[in-house]
Amino acid sequence: MEAGGRVDLDHRHLRSADESHLLRDRQSRPRFLRRRPQGRQPLQRLDACARRGHGKASLALSIHPARCSRLGFHSGAGPGGPANRRLDANGLFYTLDRTTGKPLVAKPFVNVTWTTGIGADGRPVLRPGQVPDEKGSTTCPDITGGTNFNPPAYDPALRLFFVNAREVCATFFGWPQDYKPGQVYTAGSQAKAPGQDKPFGVIRAIDPVTGDRKWEFRYANPTLAGLLSTASGLVFSGDDGGNVIALDARTGKLLWGFQMGSALWGTGPTTYIVDGRQYLLVPTGSALMAFALPREQKLPR
Repeated sequence: MEAGGRVDLDHRHLRSADESHLLRDRQSRPRFLRRRPQGRQPLQRLDACARRGHGKASLALSIHPARCSRLGFHSGAGPGGPANRRLDANGLFYTLDRTTGKPLVAKPFVNVTWTTGIGADGRPVLRPGQVPDEKGSTTCPDITGGTNFNPPAYDPALRLFFVNAREVCATFFGWPQDYKPGQVYTAGSQAKAPGQDKPFGVIRAIDPVTGDRKWEFRYANPTLAGLLSTASGLVFSGDDGGNVIALDARTGKLLWGFQMGSALWGTGPTTYIVDGRQYLLVPTGSALMAFALPREQKLPR
């Protein structure tokens, strides 16, 4: 596969149809131009005593019946019928009833030490000794999570989910702190976990029905790159070292790699066809790099 070109992105943002429908006229901003509304907490707070109970968040999932049927997310696809699958920063892979939101499967896809399992109410049960205090408590995964905003991928033919997972633990500290507008408000900190083996990143293939892991491909360091799976049985991704790679979706075997010179971070590769030729487009740093197979050449007679 040969590199075809590079395009600088600056701060422009491309929205999907679903994102445009949900966000309406809200404008995206460069990552360095963020507003901080008064009274809003800009950072995660580690003082659990100040927020007893469960925090609530809203998540809108756009569901297209025809596409869900094509991918196999229809009646009978999950243990309880129509289902939705997601990988969470807390280290758990969830299969949810698409109608009620009830968890049908909740299984770790990384090393998880903070919970003993899922309770009758569908929420994780906190393991004793895992609440941050001034002495510190060691927990896996760390504050960035087993995965984060980087997108996973799904192969409908193989019925496998693919995720770039992070095997990283941390020691969390927490203490009481009064909120003061305009000041950092975390009530705690995170430090490297003592005695932990070297953290690493790993692409894992997961059975979406059972949550079982089928294969894995390790990186030397944790990464936040997204993934792309193709109908030809390939999985494309990359790492913080600037490597874009292609794996066999069935086995996880490394098939191809290229050094781009800058990290693949936050998003993943995509693919498209122009004039019958397929391209692989990879975001790297503030640029896009395009790859394609060499054009067919006629052999001399």
